[in-house]
Amino acid sequence: MTVNGLGSLRRKVQSIESDLEDEVNESVADQAETTAADAKRNVAQENTFFTGNLARSISARRYPLVGGTRHEVAARVPYAAYVEYGTGFHGDPTAPAKFQFSSPDEGDFNSVYSNILAWVMGKPIFYGSRSPSTAAAITHKIIDEGTHPHPFLRPAWFSNKQLLINRAGLAAKSVVRRG
Repeated sequence: MTVNGLGSLRRKVQSIESDLEDEVNESVADQAETTAADAKRNVAQENTFFTGNLARSISARRYPLVGGTRHEVAARVPYAAYVEYGTGFHGDPTAPAKFQFSSPDEGDFNSVYSNILAWVMGKPIFYGSRSPSTAAAITHKIIDEGTHPHPFLRPAWFSNKQLLINRAGLAAKSVVRRG
């Protein structure tokens, strides 16, 4: 018994496999960009958009891996997780353990103060002679009570997760139908 066309079938299956990976990756990358844009919008809605550093740091990236691709949406400033989850008594108790941050202590005052002072000086309402006293008051408040969470990435992910899954599925179906 002989089977004709096996080579053609093998090439077709390989073509489908390659197209499938490419199209699913493109649909996931596109939805990741939408998720990043939504996270930026969430930051702006929290009225924290004075300097824009946090919003500008949010991006979607693609990392090739052996056997696949990793897509990531992240905020790339050191304080992003503190904004997302809060700190101390006001922090999010439902956050994963690695994101449950204690408030800084008095020994951290100078480093916290210098960061808060830089932040305050970026706010037109506080800039000037009031900046140091305002920064000191905010620093003491953070040390005493912590900060409330201001989620921006999680809401963006949860509003886009199902869309991402649906788009990847539609891309896969499209490739298989064409194949």
